[in-house]
Amino acid sequence: MTTLTTQRPSISPDLSHHRSIGRVIQTTWIQHRAALISFAGILVAIVTAIAVCQIYTHGSYASYVNHGCVARPINHVPCGDLDNTLQNMNDVFTGLLIVLGVLPILVGAFVGAPLLSNEFESGTFRFTWTQGMGRTRYFLTTFAVLALFFTIITLVIGILFGNWYAHPFEVTGADSHWQGGLFDTTGWMLAAWSLFALACGSFLGAITKRTVSAIAATAFVVAGLLGAAYEVLPHLLKFWTLSSSKIPASDLTYGLLNGNQLIRGLNDNWVVGGYLTGPKGQVLNSVSANKIFDRALSSNGGSVGAARWLSNHHYTLWTTYQPSSHFWVFQSVEVVVVLGLAALLIAGTVRRIGRS
Repeated sequence: MTTLTTQRPSISPDLSHHRSIGRVIQTTWIQHRAALISFAGILVAIVTAIAVCQIYTHGSYASYVNHGCVARPINHVPCGDLDNTLQNMNDVFTGLLIVLGVLPILVGAFVGAPLLSNEFESGTFRFTWTQGMGRTRYFLTTFAVLALFFTIITLVIGILFGNWYAHPFEVTGADSHWQGGLFDTTGWMLAAWSLFALACGSFLGAITKRTVSAIAATAFVVAGLLGAAYEVLPHLLKFWTLSSSKIPASDLTYGLLNGNQLIRGLNDNWVVGGYLTGPKGQVLNSVSANKIFDRALSSNGGSVGAARWLSNHHYTLWTTYQPSSHFWVFQSVEVVVVLGLAALLIAGTVRRIGRS
């Protein structure tokens, strides 16, 4: 008797690899669909709020520009009323800014932290990591799917908010993209911080192996680093190479040198400070400068007379500022640092699960 055998069809390694990745993507969706749908809903809500608020802001800002208030915000009568109208809309803008600042914390705590901690806590990692794909590839593929999703979301929100909705408030001096809140909510900064939060949550989840502990630790670490970046930025601006500019006599009434729009002609730059030079060009210390200012203000004519007195006695007031061209340099540096930290955390996570 003759027995016929049929050869079992072989599966290409590439095809098997693609099927494994497909299974991981499907599993990622099943495991995280609640969070992904929730964040998609947050995206829709934020985009809708930005669009509606921008519609209300656009009319006042268009009038502000048409009346020439960008060039002469104080000397032109209608500009004060228009400026007040835009300032009243700043509360909603600030509220959205706070929401965007919290977004990376939510991503890290409620998506990154449970990514591995749920697997360890429930014990399902023993099954998951033996289904045709190694634990390292499984984690990296899952992380890449989530990272792509949140990168797209945060880029869209950051571009709409920072490049579109925030523009009128920056022009009128209500806010500045140099300030910590707006600085960290541009498109690629928001995306970088969200990726860092996702990596941080994954790492802490692999360390603690407890979901609640990982969520709390991630929220604490990400919020702490965001707060530190917010506080450190103004100090870094002072140590970077600065530019200096004379303050025209007519602009001495603008107030203290601690804002971004106080000096005419320096819009879109960040004013860091100021100093006074004497008749021979020497820089006066704070004590000497205050005495000179007191003498100038005691002259007749108020602030205009003080400006005239300083000019007649050959004193010059200067402002130091960061040129607008430095903004993207600072942005690039922080993005590189944040993404570098994220890469280290991903490497640490891979090493941790390799020992589990």
